[in-house]
Amino acid sequence: MEEGGVKTMFLKQWLIAAVVLASVLAVYGAAILNSGLRAEDRKAAESHPPEEGPAPQAEARRDELDKRLLGKQILFFDATVKEGDPTDPTTQTPGATYLNCRDSYTYFVEAIPDEWRSGISRLSAKSPLKYRKVFHGLRVVYDEKGRLYRIENYYAGDLHGQLVAFRDGKRWYEITYRYGNRDGVSRNYTPAGKLLLEEEFREEKRVSSRDFHDNGQPDTWAVSGVIRDKRDEEGRPVPHR
Repeated sequence: MEEGGVKTMFLKQWLIAAVVLASVLAVYGAAILNSGLRAEDRKAAESHPPEEGPAPQAEARRDELDKRLLGKQILFFDATVKEGDPTDPTTQTPGATYLNCRDSYTYFVEAIPDEWRSGISRLSAKSPLKYRKVFHGLRVVYDEKGRLYRIENYYAGDLHGQLVAFRDGKRWYEITYRYGNRDGVSRNYTPAGKLLLEEEFREEKRVSSRDFHDNGQPDTWAVSGVIRDKRDEEGRPVPHR
């Protein structure tokens, strides 16, 4: 065999070996990469567990509220309420009445149960109350100066969604509800509107809390009442028990 043919055969064999080696390395490398990704995924899943579905308690409350809502006509109210304004003596309005404020909300009317009426009659024998308003949907209240005062969300009479209260036009506090119970993030603010406290609730149970320094830096973080982290105003860790 001529020298050129030997060189060509050697080169072909070398190329075949190189391709096989590259394929092996690619498969092995992919296995290592996939293994690493799976480990990372497991680590992420452990640190951020998937959110659970609706709590049975919340679903039970919703079922009861759905029965209350069934077949009701949704009405709309939008007016500035002043002291001495005429009201319907037969119908009870739930919650607070904000005088000299523009109040708008959606609602339906239901008959007051007989057992409730008997209790009302004992307090006032001449009470004409027969019906009550039930908030359902968004309620927005503006103060005398036209600034936001309250934002409330209802589902068949129970707070559901976010409630936000304002003071002098600035956020004062906000609470997240789920069919009547605190469930989600709640926040409190300073008079200047800076974040003061942040809490998380699940079915009225406080899961965690974090308060803040005046300059906005996180202060103490606690989970189920146990302090997990504490920081000074510069963000440096502070020893804690």
